[in-house]
Amino acid sequence: MMNAELVSANQSKLIIPNVFRDDYILSLRRLTRQHDPEPYIRMLSRAHEFSSTIYGESMDEIQTKLEQSNAFLLPEEGHLKIVSTDDIV
Repeated sequence: MMNAELVSANQSKLIIPNVFRDDYILSLRRLTRQHDPEPYIRMLSRAHEFSSTIYGESMDEIQTKLEQSNAFLLPEEGHLKIVSTDDIV
């Protein structure tokens, strides 16, 4: 539902990469258990910032961006990096 609203407002969809999974789950847990929305909002903002950089002319280009962002790593293996188009090698 949230992605549909983002698309209707000409915003990028949200992608939660593997490496960002713990941030996502922990912020949801804090929201539901402690009624603290701040970590959840920060997590969504970072995920949206990341997601807006994932586009390209080919699947190879997109996969390169995802790999350089550490998107396929597990949370204990790395941290999410937001890679601009200028940083692509």
